[in-house]
Amino acid sequence: QMIGFLFGNSFLGASGNLGLFAVFISIYSICSLLMNFYLSIFKSKPIFLSFIFAVSQIILILFFHQSIGQIVRVNIGVLFLLTLMLLTFFPGKFLQRDRKMIQS
Repeated sequence: QMIGFLFGNSFLGASGNLGLFAVFISIYSICSLLMNFYLSIFKSKPIFLSFIFAVSQIILILFFHQSIGQIVRVNIGVLFLLTLMLLTFFPGKFLQRDRKMIQS
């Protein structure tokens, strides 16, 4: 009802995808935050993963694009995997740093 009030009845069909899109934007924000973090500490290897996942995102959308919901699900899946991969780099770097600090 709120979408109809704010934007008109022509946008009511898209209201079913708002929850999925919110999940996508949340994962995208976390992924972007992690990539910016790695850039700030001059670690560029994890950033190359984003290129690989962007290409896979394009390929998957070429095959799965019957609806907006399906496209958003593809984006969620790809970004979720990218976020997991970026998080695997995170603990190792800090554990190594802490060990070096303790040994010094």
